[in-house]
Amino acid sequence: MESFLLSACTQARSMTWRVLSQLFRADRFRVKELHNTCADFLASCVKITQRSGGRTPMHIAWVESDSEFQALKTAWNALAQGPGQDGGVFARHEWFDAAWQWSADQAQLKILTARRDEVLVALLPLMCVVERKYGVSLRTLRFLTVPDTQRCDLLCAPQMAQAAGRALAEALLARLQEWDVLALDFAPVDAPALHALFEHLQGKGLRYRCESYGTNWSIDVRSDWDGYYNTRARALKKANNLVDNRLQQAGQVGLQWQRAGCLPASADVVMTQVAQVSTASWKSGNGNALDHPGPRRFLQRLTEHALREQWLSLWLLTLNGRLVAYEYQLQYQGRVHALRADVVEGLDASLSPGSYLHFNQLQQLFADTVSQLYCMGQGGNAYKLKWTEGGEVLLRHIVAGRSWRARWFCFLEFQIKPPVRKLRDLWIKPAPAATDKMEVHAEAESPPTIASAKKPPAKMTATVAPAVIPQLPADSKQGWVGLIQPGQECAVLRAQLPRMAQPLSNNAAAPALSIAEQHPIGMALGWTAHTVVGHAKGQWGECFIWGRPHLRSRSPEAVCSARDLRQAANILERKLGSEGAAAFDVLRGSFAVIAVSHDRQHIFLAVDPMGMGHLNYAQVRDQVWVATRSDSIASVLPQATLNPQALYNYVFFHAVGAPHTMHREIHQVPAGCAVHLHGDKAETTRYWNFKFSEDAHDFAALKEEFISTLQAVHQPYAQAQHIGTFLSGGTDSSTVCGMLGRVAGTPATSYSIGFAAEGYDEIGFAAAAAKHFGAEHRIYYVTPDDVVNTIDTVARTYDQPFGNASAVPVYWCAKRAAEDGMHMLLAGDGGDELFGGNSRYATQWLFSHFENLPAPLRRLAHAVANKTPDGLSLASKAASYVRQASIPMPERMHTYNLIERIGAHTIFAPELLRQIDVMQPYAEQRAIYQATPGNSLINRMLWLDWKTTLADSDLPKVNGMCEAAGMQVAYPLLDNRIIEFSARLAPDLKLRRTYLRYFFKKALWDFLPQSTLTKSKQGFGLPFGVWLTQHAPLRERAYESLRSLDRRGLLADGFIEHLLVQHQSGHAGYYGTLIWVLMMLEGWFEKSEAGQ
Repeated sequence: MESFLLSACTQARSMTWRVLSQLFRADRFRVKELHNTCADFLASCVKITQRSGGRTPMHIAWVESDSEFQALKTAWNALAQGPGQDGGVFARHEWFDAAWQWSADQAQLKILTARRDEVLVALLPLMCVVERKYGVSLRTLRFLTVPDTQRCDLLCAPQMAQAAGRALAEALLARLQEWDVLALDFAPVDAPALHALFEHLQGKGLRYRCESYGTNWSIDVRSDWDGYYNTRARALKKANNLVDNRLQQAGQVGLQWQRAGCLPASADVVMTQVAQVSTASWKSGNGNALDHPGPRRFLQRLTEHALREQWLSLWLLTLNGRLVAYEYQLQYQGRVHALRADVVEGLDASLSPGSYLHFNQLQQLFADTVSQLYCMGQGGNAYKLKWTEGGEVLLRHIVAGRSWRARWFCFLEFQIKPPVRKLRDLWIKPAPAATDKMEVHAEAESPPTIASAKKPPAKMTATVAPAVIPQLPADSKQGWVGLIQPGQECAVLRAQLPRMAQPLSNNAAAPALSIAEQHPIGMALGWTAHTVVGHAKGQWGECFIWGRPHLRSRSPEAVCSARDLRQAANILERKLGSEGAAAFDVLRGSFAVIAVSHDRQHIFLAVDPMGMGHLNYAQVRDQVWVATRSDSIASVLPQATLNPQALYNYVFFHAVGAPHTMHREIHQVPAGCAVHLHGDKAETTRYWNFKFSEDAHDFAALKEEFISTLQAVHQPYAQAQHIGTFLSGGTDSSTVCGMLGRVAGTPATSYSIGFAAEGYDEIGFAAAAAKHFGAEHRIYYVTPDDVVNTIDTVARTYDQPFGNASAVPVYWCAKRAAEDGMHMLLAGDGGDELFGGNSRYATQWLFSHFENLPAPLRRLAHAVANKTPDGLSLASKAASYVRQASIPMPERMHTYNLIERIGAHTIFAPELLRQIDVMQPYAEQRAIYQATPGNSLINRMLWLDWKTTLADSDLPKVNGMCEAAGMQVAYPLLDNRIIEFSARLAPDLKLRRTYLRYFFKKALWDFLPQSTLTKSKQGFGLPFGVWLTQHAPLRERAYESLRSLDRRGLLADGFIEHLLVQHQSGHAGYYGTLIWVLMMLEGWFEKSEAGQ
């Protein structure tokens, strides 16, 4: 508090001088007199506050010389070993002294210390390194660490966390002219002093970002070895046995464990042993091996300290008397930290001495009475994940200063680099195929606290869900089938239903159907078990409704009972006779509706506004076939033919969007639309009377309403049983997880998926969110073998080919939840599309500035850009920007499309291309974009995503995979109350320049963890393309599918072989996406041919 007041006093003195100078320009003496009076008053306030608190001010000092650093040792270790400290050996002065030896010749010490009453209460161990980035030399403040570090934190007495964090932040601000970037790696999630420091820096207007830095994996060795080893995979045990046999056959194997009492007295002897292996390993020459001076000085000094303090533990493996492998460890307070492990290069690869060493030393650690936790270090390689699923999540914090270098770095790193990364890569080489990413930053202003929000009104909190959500059956999917033919006997029509229902089965037998009440003529309709259908018959005709709908005029309820559905169907039937398709606007929630007039001459089919329900139909002469799945209709429609346009659209969008299906004769009902069939006509009408009002700006009032609405939306689920949440660590899933726990009064159970692949694993963020909310967090790591085992499931689940590879992690997440006895998972889908969270929105905002230039200037820029060659220069990047920005919306959003980059003529056979309109995807998207009930750029993009990204891809992905796993799913953020609230927000509350989800994040600033608020968007992206290069069974399965597809004659000659060569040449992620899309297309063909 004192440091804050002193800083405020200094700033106030400067401000007072400026204000008084303006008021009394002619009287300099009067200005000075008044200024001094104000300054004295402010100083007195500081002194009074200090005296009232009974404490002396905190003294901040910089330690910048080696002698001062060494003098800190006693006080440093006293702080590191004090109450509330959990840094272990990595908080000790000895560790930082060794780390300094690595960097001393290329860095400067910049250690910040805080003392009160001459007692060291906090220290921030920093060094300043000059790094070259973006063409400038950046003065970067980093933790005083080395690659072997397993964690690093701001050391601080627990009761001083907030005060020390702010005081050290002020010290950093006072020296802003001396540094450009603050980049702190290896930081733990639970670091209150560090978080206080960054909050204060943000409050001063500095740009900040937090991102995952992996996990420090560990194994609890206090349990029984046999019990632990029995939990490991059979493949791992088999590999260990094989390694043991091969190594024993290769010669005499020796294993030594040297620790306190058994170690050499001299550090030089240890270093000789270790260097003998390190310099002969594959790491030699990479900068971290002991043949480099920095790493050698570090390990030399660390060994001296470790021998003196009796921390050192050394494992040595010999083969025929030759030292071939070692592991260098520190043992401290029951924890065993594996710092370095090397194996000599040149041995037979099948011997795997490192695996042998790890297995045997781990077995002995379990038998050791001193060891409690074996820490394997940071990193997500597949081998570590075979041994453990637990560890400490680590973060990286980045703050940009105010120098011109920092502003340049901030501009490129935080604003320009994310949206143009794909542009740059596409002009140089194919870009990796992954979900759009854009790093966002936290801004300066501090929003109101969430605690100030009012509780939801009583009428909302009174809404309850069923006590137990029913579990989905294992033998069939939910859905319905039907046939309407005026004048035809009902028995004849009903005979078709079992065959139509076959695709709804999860096995070879057709599922049992519940048949609608007997009709003498004209209609037969049936549905599977656990498909609750509401039926009403009235003056106009009959209405059937399925899903979880509610009436727009009532408070929403989680409708699951037939009684509630009958009431909705009855109201809808009464309105259809007079209002036609407009009657469906009375419904909200998720639903699909079939309504038929008594004379069977008028049929209405409708699905909910967001497309959570699905309905397909075919009109052949006087027959109308209806079904949840298009393959149900295709199975009884022998004249159904392949739709070449839908096939092209599938490869373009990775899904077949409404109104198309893969058969010419079968159509989908688009989201928010009703199809009126009468005679031989089919009229599609958008019944949803929706509009973006775009006029709400009062942040405080909006925040209060938003939080109350969020709580009301989660209330029904909070009172249900057997319910959990997806949790990726992103904004949406974290909000759902946190709100469910908040409303229920007990922490939620959350499920996350990880990948042992760099750039794809977000478990760190998910774990941070789970810890923040106290959620019971359950993690599953998807492997390439899991992908192989899921390919058929994905192909079989969807009625159309579905090319979104993230369906695989969704399936495994839902599967694990089902195994735990869960009946429903809450998903966060929809938040990005409602509040402006996709990175492509920021990208298009950058491009939109070009449209505002005068037409002559745009023409000139375009002419220059067309003559500028591609490359890495600034001119080339500017030309790339102009070329992209010159494309109109929404076509510009597809410049990264695979077909655009590769070329339709390169992919498809000429005979197929002659039946395709390659411009149809653009025309359909343009029609949706231009029909947006709003004017701003951001809302036009959101509307387009509602109709395509959500309705055609994301929601079918989650719905399908959850159903395949026997799990129900709900989307709290797609509740109609949330949708209508988002429509009122002013455009700049959704996208403020390149800041995504501005209102959403600010409103939940003190509810969500900081790591979630500042992370870049990723989601459940699958590293399929990367794994294809590493996992032979997956590669063989994919390549076999592609060659089978090639034989169908739909693709250009030689394209598949060209694709496989390109994939193997180094562009695994980019071409891996197309391989998955085509593999799923072949899976659909095979399923269709099998009659499924």
